[in-house]
Amino acid sequence: MGRKQELSNHHGVHMNLEQQDMEKLQEIQKAWKKPNGRPLEAVNCFRRMIRNTHKNIDLLGQIEHLKESIQLLKNQYREELNTKDHLIEELREKLFEKELRENPVQDPLEDDFKMLLGWRDPKDWIKAPSGVKTHIRPIIVKRSSEISEILNTVLKNTETNSKEKIEEKIKT
Repeated sequence: MGRKQELSNHHGVHMNLEQQDMEKLQEIQKAWKKPNGRPLEAVNCFRRMIRNTHKNIDLLGQIEHLKESIQLLKNQYREELNTKDHLIEELREKLFEKELRENPVQDPLEDDFKMLLGWRDPKDWIKAPSGVKTHIRPIIVKRSSEISEILNTVLKNTETNSKEKIEEKIKT
């Protein structure tokens, strides 16, 4: 993009540059040397920068457009990542619920209680062989005491909770 054949009058522009800006301008002038090796004058340096900027203005617009597109893509990616994490969490919960339904947790106390219930009828105890009675009696005593302790703890917890509720009602 060359100049027009007729040059228009130049307009003088006065600029107040900070020291850092002056140093940067001098570096640019040294980098853009004339064919004879001397640095460009400040005016010519500014003209060259203005022309290069004008020549690349479409490119600058494209860069801005690309920056906006990248930001939109980043936002979409974050949303999809959040959605994916949310779906994974939901699937984990459903899988856990399904496993609980299919494979209920076996509580050893349930087995012990069922075993004790099997011996509640005195006729079953009388019919049992003596070797079984000798072997099973200590187990029944141990399990019965454990279940009794658990029931006492549950009763204490509910009594404490009930007392607290009654005290709260009395206070209000």
